[in-house]
Amino acid sequence: MKVGLVAVVFGVVAFAGGCGTESSEPDPWRECARLRDQQVEERMKSVTADREQHRAALAASLGDGFIRRCVEDLTAGGLTTR
Repeated sequence: MKVGLVAVVFGVVAFAGGCGTESSEPDPWRECARLRDQQVEERMKSVTADREQHRAALAASLGDGFIRRCVEDLTAGGLTTR
């Protein structure tokens, strides 16, 4: 019984791990996109009207250029979080 359970757990973990490696997006890009999304959400805390319009404008202003600069900072070791 325990061997079967261990095999099932190992299979699930191996499958989940394999799913993450199929992404064509590098990890720094994904981390910087997540940072951008967090920045947008933080700024949205003070918005009281036209929230979706503001969210779209903030996301556009922190677009791919923000992510590229972030990735460059990450690879150069210059990114710090506060």
